[in-house]
Amino acid sequence: MICARNLHYRLKRKALVQDVSFELQDGEVLGLIGPNGSGKSTLLRMLSGIFRPSAGQVLLQGRCLSQWPRHEIAQHMAFVEQQAETHERIRVRDAVELGRTPWLSLLNPWSAQDDAIVGQAMDALNVGHLSQRIWHSLSGGERQRVHLARALAQQPQLLLLDEPTNHLDIQNQLTILRLVDELPVSIIIALHDLNQAMRCDRLLLMHEGRVFALGPPARVLTPDNIREAFGVNSRLLHDPETGQPNLVFTD
Repeated sequence: MICARNLHYRLKRKALVQDVSFELQDGEVLGLIGPNGSGKSTLLRMLSGIFRPSAGQVLLQGRCLSQWPRHEIAQHMAFVEQQAETHERIRVRDAVELGRTPWLSLLNPWSAQDDAIVGQAMDALNVGHLSQRIWHSLSGGERQRVHLARALAQQPQLLLLDEPTNHLDIQNQLTILRLVDELPVSIIIALHDLNQAMRCDRLLLMHEGRVFALGPPARVLTPDNIREAFGVNSRLLHDPETGQPNLVFTD
Protein backbone atom coordinates (compact mmCIF):
# COMPACT_ATOMS: atom_id res chain seq x y z
CA MET A 1 0.00 0.00 0.00
CA ILE A 2 2.64 2.52 1.08
CA CYS A 3 6.35 2.17 1.75
CA ALA A 4 8.81 4.50 3.48
CA ARG A 5 12.44 4.07 2.47
CA ASN A 6 15.14 5.67 4.61
CA LEU A 7 13.14 8.85 5.19
CA HIS A 8 14.93 11.89 6.60
CA TYR A 9 13.55 15.36 7.28
CA ARG A 10 15.63 18.33 8.39
CA LEU A 11 14.41 21.79 9.36
CA LYS A 12 16.99 24.55 9.80
CA ARG A 13 19.75 21.94 10.12
CA LYS A 14 17.85 20.08 12.82
CA ALA A 15 16.99 16.45 12.07
CA LEU A 16 13.31 15.84 12.89
CA VAL A 17 13.09 12.41 11.25
CA GLN A 18 16.04 10.12 10.56
CA ASP A 19 16.29 6.91 8.54
CA VAL A 20 12.67 5.74 8.90
CA SER A 21 11.67 2.70 6.86
CA PHE A 22 8.57 0.51 6.95
CA GLU A 23 5.83 -0.95 4.73
CA LEU A 24 2.07 -0.88 5.28
CA GLN A 25 0.08 -3.86 4.10
CA ASP A 26 -3.35 -3.70 2.50
CA GLY A 27 -6.05 -3.48 5.18
CA GLU A 28 -3.56 -3.04 8.03
CA VAL A 29 -3.90 -0.58 10.92
CA LEU A 30 -0.48 0.74 11.92
CA GLY A 31 -0.26 2.75 15.14
CA LEU A 32 2.34 5.52 15.26
CA ILE A 33 3.45 6.19 18.84
CA GLY A 34 6.23 8.03 20.63
CA PRO A 35 6.80 10.93 23.03
CA ASN A 36 6.10 14.51 22.00
CA GLY A 37 8.67 15.74 19.50
CA SER A 38 9.62 12.25 18.33
CA GLY A 39 8.67 13.04 14.70
CA LYS A 40 5.22 11.43 14.35
CA SER A 41 3.45 14.40 12.75
CA THR A 42 6.42 15.16 10.51
CA LEU A 43 6.45 11.56 9.30
CA LEU A 44 2.72 11.67 8.53
CA ARG A 45 3.19 14.86 6.53
CA MET A 46 5.93 13.23 4.47
CA LEU A 47 3.76 10.18 3.85
CA SER A 48 0.89 12.43 2.71
CA GLY A 49 3.09 14.46 0.38
CA ILE A 50 2.70 17.72 2.32
CA PHE A 51 6.39 17.65 3.30
CA ARG A 52 9.06 16.61 0.81
CA PRO A 53 11.69 14.36 2.47
CA SER A 54 15.19 15.75 2.82
CA ALA A 55 16.34 12.26 1.80
CA GLY A 56 14.68 8.93 1.10
CA GLN A 57 11.47 8.04 -0.69
CA VAL A 58 7.78 7.43 -0.09
CA LEU A 59 6.33 4.83 -2.45
CA LEU A 60 2.58 4.64 -3.01
CA GLN A 61 1.60 1.36 -4.66
CA GLY A 62 5.21 0.93 -5.75
CA ARG A 63 5.52 4.36 -7.36
CA CYS A 64 7.46 7.29 -5.90
CA LEU A 65 5.04 9.77 -4.35
CA SER A 66 6.83 12.72 -5.99
CA GLN A 67 5.74 11.35 -9.38
CA TRP A 68 2.04 11.39 -8.51
CA PRO A 69 -0.18 14.39 -9.42
CA ARG A 70 -1.74 15.87 -6.29
CA HIS A 71 -5.30 14.99 -7.26
CA GLU A 72 -4.30 11.35 -7.81
CA ILE A 73 -2.65 11.22 -4.38
CA ALA A 74 -5.91 12.53 -2.90
CA GLN A 75 -7.83 9.81 -4.73
CA HIS A 76 -5.72 7.18 -2.98
CA MET A 77 -5.13 8.63 0.48
CA ALA A 78 -6.77 11.07 2.90
CA PHE A 79 -5.05 12.89 5.75
CA VAL A 80 -6.95 13.98 8.88
CA GLU A 81 -4.90 16.43 10.93
CA GLN A 82 -5.26 17.08 14.65
CA GLN A 83 -7.04 20.38 14.07
CA ALA A 84 -8.26 21.79 10.77
CA GLU A 85 -9.98 25.12 11.17
CA THR A 86 -11.71 27.50 8.78
CA HIS A 87 -12.87 31.09 9.06
CA GLU A 88 -15.61 30.48 6.51
CA ARG A 89 -19.22 30.00 7.60
CA ILE A 90 -19.30 26.57 6.05
CA ARG A 91 -22.06 24.03 6.63
CA VAL A 92 -21.26 20.48 7.68
CA ARG A 93 -22.63 19.07 4.43
CA ASP A 94 -20.42 21.46 2.42
CA ALA A 95 -17.36 20.44 4.48
CA VAL A 96 -17.94 16.76 3.74
CA GLU A 97 -18.57 17.47 0.06
CA LEU A 98 -15.01 18.85 -0.17
CA GLY A 99 -13.88 15.23 0.02
CA ARG A 100 -15.17 14.69 -3.52
CA THR A 101 -12.94 17.44 -4.98
CA PRO A 102 -10.15 15.08 -6.20
CA TRP A 103 -12.68 13.21 -8.34
CA LEU A 104 -14.28 16.24 -10.02
CA SER A 105 -13.31 17.86 -13.33
CA LEU A 106 -14.90 19.52 -16.35
CA LEU A 107 -15.48 16.06 -17.79
CA ASN A 108 -16.68 14.68 -14.44
CA PRO A 109 -18.89 17.32 -12.77
CA TRP A 110 -20.84 16.78 -9.57
CA SER A 111 -23.43 14.03 -9.97
CA ALA A 112 -26.03 12.05 -8.09
CA GLN A 113 -23.32 9.48 -7.37
CA ASP A 114 -21.30 12.13 -5.51
CA ASP A 115 -24.41 13.01 -3.49
CA ALA A 116 -24.81 9.36 -2.58
CA ILE A 117 -21.15 8.94 -1.57
CA VAL A 118 -21.31 12.02 0.67
CA GLY A 119 -24.53 10.79 2.25
CA GLN A 120 -23.02 7.36 2.94
CA ALA A 121 -19.91 8.93 4.50
CA MET A 122 -22.03 11.12 6.77
CA ASP A 123 -24.18 8.17 7.79
CA ALA A 124 -21.09 6.06 8.53
CA LEU A 125 -19.78 8.73 10.91
CA ASN A 126 -23.24 9.55 12.31
CA VAL A 127 -23.18 13.23 11.29
CA GLY A 128 -26.17 13.26 8.94
CA HIS A 129 -28.27 15.09 11.53
CA LEU A 130 -25.64 17.86 11.60
CA SER A 131 -25.90 18.48 7.85
CA GLN A 132 -27.09 22.11 8.04
CA ARG A 133 -25.10 23.10 11.11
CA ILE A 134 -22.38 25.73 10.74
CA TRP A 135 -18.85 24.45 11.38
CA HIS A 136 -18.12 26.85 14.26
CA SER A 137 -21.18 25.62 16.18
CA LEU A 138 -19.84 22.06 16.46
CA SER A 139 -18.21 20.49 19.50
CA GLY A 140 -14.71 18.99 19.31
CA GLY A 141 -16.05 15.45 18.95
CA GLU A 142 -18.51 16.49 16.25
CA ARG A 143 -15.75 18.23 14.29
CA GLN A 144 -13.58 15.14 14.39
CA ARG A 145 -16.43 13.00 13.05
CA VAL A 146 -17.00 15.52 10.25
CA HIS A 147 -13.25 15.44 9.43
CA LEU A 148 -13.46 11.66 9.14
CA ALA A 149 -16.62 11.84 7.04
CA ARG A 150 -14.90 14.25 4.63
CA ALA A 151 -11.93 11.87 4.41
CA LEU A 152 -14.21 8.89 3.85
CA ALA A 153 -16.01 10.79 1.06
CA GLN A 154 -12.68 10.83 -0.79
CA GLN A 155 -13.01 7.04 -0.99
CA PRO A 156 -9.32 6.57 -0.14
CA GLN A 157 -7.54 3.27 0.10
CA LEU A 158 -5.28 4.70 2.81
CA LEU A 159 -6.21 6.95 5.73
CA LEU A 160 -3.60 8.93 7.69
CA LEU A 161 -4.78 10.16 11.11
CA ASP A 162 -2.77 12.50 13.34
CA GLU A 163 -3.93 11.93 16.94
CA PRO A 164 -7.66 12.08 16.09
CA THR A 165 -8.63 11.66 19.76
CA ASN A 166 -6.46 14.52 21.03
CA HIS A 167 -8.32 17.03 23.26
CA LEU A 168 -11.52 14.93 23.25
CA ASP A 169 -13.32 13.59 26.31
CA ILE A 170 -13.20 9.84 26.94
CA GLN A 171 -16.64 9.18 25.42
CA ASN A 172 -15.74 10.90 22.16
CA GLN A 173 -12.32 9.21 22.14
CA LEU A 174 -13.91 5.78 22.30
CA THR A 175 -16.51 6.74 19.70
CA ILE A 176 -13.87 7.94 17.24
CA LEU A 177 -11.69 4.84 17.77
CA ARG A 178 -14.66 2.52 17.31
CA LEU A 179 -15.57 4.28 14.06
CA VAL A 180 -11.95 4.06 12.85
CA ASP A 181 -11.91 0.32 13.60
CA GLU A 182 -14.89 -0.16 11.31
CA LEU A 183 -13.53 1.77 8.30
CA PRO A 184 -12.74 -0.53 5.32
CA VAL A 185 -9.36 1.06 4.53
CA SER A 186 -5.69 0.78 5.45
CA ILE A 187 -4.82 3.17 8.28
CA ILE A 188 -1.78 4.82 9.83
CA ILE A 189 -2.86 6.49 13.06
CA ALA A 190 -0.72 8.54 15.44
CA LEU A 191 -1.88 7.97 19.01
CA HIS A 192 -0.93 9.52 22.33
CA ASP A 193 -2.62 6.91 24.54
CA LEU A 194 -0.65 3.65 24.59
CA ASN A 195 -3.62 1.63 25.77
CA GLN A 196 -5.58 2.86 22.76
CA ALA A 197 -2.61 1.89 20.58
CA MET A 198 -3.02 -1.75 21.61
CA ARG A 199 -6.02 -1.95 19.26
CA CYS A 200 -3.71 -1.66 16.21
CA ASP A 201 -2.36 -4.54 14.13
CA ARG A 202 1.20 -3.25 14.47
CA LEU A 203 2.94 -0.35 16.19
CA LEU A 204 5.80 1.87 15.09
CA LEU A 205 7.46 3.43 18.12
CA MET A 206 9.48 6.55 17.35
CA HIS A 207 12.11 8.06 19.60
CA GLU A 208 14.23 11.10 18.75
CA GLY A 209 13.11 10.95 15.13
CA ARG A 210 14.07 7.31 14.58
CA VAL A 211 12.26 3.98 14.54
CA PHE A 212 12.82 2.57 18.02
CA ALA A 213 10.62 -0.52 17.61
CA LEU A 214 8.25 -1.94 15.00
CA GLY A 215 5.98 -4.93 15.34
CA PRO A 216 2.89 -6.31 17.09
CA PRO A 217 1.74 -4.31 20.16
CA ALA A 218 2.85 -6.99 22.62
CA ARG A 219 6.38 -6.92 21.22
CA VAL A 220 6.64 -3.11 21.02
CA LEU A 221 5.00 -2.08 24.29
CA THR A 222 7.42 -3.83 26.61
CA PRO A 223 8.49 -2.30 29.96
CA ASP A 224 12.03 -1.82 28.63
CA ASN A 225 10.90 -0.04 25.47
CA ILE A 226 8.46 2.18 27.35
CA ARG A 227 11.10 3.09 29.94
CA GLU A 228 13.67 3.95 27.26
CA ALA A 229 11.33 5.92 24.97
CA PHE A 230 8.96 7.60 27.45
CA GLY A 231 11.02 7.66 30.65
CA VAL A 232 8.40 5.91 32.80
CA ASN A 233 8.04 2.48 34.35
CA SER A 234 5.09 0.32 33.38
CA ARG A 235 3.52 -3.06 33.88
CA LEU A 236 0.86 -4.94 31.98
CA LEU A 237 -2.37 -5.97 33.71
CA HIS A 238 -5.27 -7.92 32.26
CA ASP A 239 -8.91 -7.13 32.95
CA PRO A 240 -10.26 -10.11 34.97
CA GLU A 241 -13.59 -10.00 33.12
CA THR A 242 -12.61 -9.28 29.51
CA GLY A 243 -8.99 -10.36 29.49
CA GLN A 244 -8.07 -7.10 27.77
CA PRO A 245 -4.48 -5.97 28.45
CA ASN A 246 -3.93 -2.55 30.04
CA LEU A 247 -0.72 -0.70 30.79
CA VAL A 248 -0.28 0.88 34.21
CA PHE A 249 2.39 3.56 34.55
CA THR A 250 4.55 4.59 37.49
CA ASP A 251 7.43 7.03 37.99
